Amino acid sequence: MIFPGYRSDLSALYSAFDIFSLPSIDFGGETYPLVVLSALSAGLPVAASDVGDVRYMVRDGYNGFLLPPGDAARHAEALQTLIDNEVLRREMGALCSGKSPGGEPSEAMVGSLRGDTRWWWGEDRGKGEEEGTGYWPNKSASPE
Repeated sequence: MIFPGYRSDLSALYSAFDIFSLPSIDFGGETYPLVVLSALSAGLPVAASDVGDVRYMVRDGYNGFLLPPGDAARHAEALQTLIDNEVLRREMGALCSGKSPGGEPSEAMVGSLRGDTRWWWGEDRGKGEEEGTGYWPNKSASPE
């Protein structure tokens, strides 16, 4: 465990990590924790409390574990699972970064990002709402 204090260069530290953890206890102040996106983009599996919009970033059992806020026992169990299972940790990490375990971009991730980018920049604006997918503009990117 590392407690580096305030750092403006967190992305430089991610290569030293095997897992990222966000053990929040409630919705207070954790609306859209960008640190989770940073960890995912660095290819780290995430064990995070289901607070704010974390559920739209972490897909439980896919790129990490989504846990009940304040449940230290479940959080510890998820972390232990990732610590004990290097294969699972690497697979989830590869899904987080959009790369295959060999380091190549995942075709599914590339296709999903293309769809999301078109929606966010207006090419497909409105289609997500019509389909009832909420935050996820295309169903292929949805965590459900």
